[in-house]
Amino acid sequence: MDLGDLEDKNMKIYILIIFASLVVSCSKDKQFYEFMPQSGFVEKPGIYRSKNVIINVKKYDNGSLTFGVADRKYKIIYQQSVFSSFSDNAYWFIYKDKYENIWFYSSDIQQTTVIMKNGSTNSYSIHNFCKEKIKLPKVIPKNHYYCL
Repeated sequence: MDLGDLEDKNMKIYILIIFASLVVSCSKDKQFYEFMPQSGFVEKPGIYRSKNVIINVKKYDNGSLTFGVADRKYKIIYQQSVFSSFSDNAYWFIYKDKYENIWFYSSDIQQTTVIMKNGSTNSYSIHNFCKEKIKLPKVIPKNHYYCL
């Protein structure tokens, strides 16, 4: 084996290492969507996609959470401020009903939001389900005092 063969072999190994590191680093940046059925709860951080909406629950390095909602064309419907983030350790829920309404409650920031879809215009409006006395869906547990 001469010096030229050894250099070619080393070059192939370097190229293979570079290619493998690129594949690994690119795969870390991919966002994977979890399919959301017609109605259901979001129970952990992630990106959830249903027929008409995308719900993104983001967890930050300090453990706080925020969420946002977009339509299928990525037009933002609702984005929670990072200044009103909620804790993963407190009681919270996000629930999407069969009418594409999104219900959110967090015990630590006392936020009671419903993002309601107007079926005829396909537009959304933001409401406080406690202040406006909007009845919660039956599947949401009644063992918490949401509206004090």
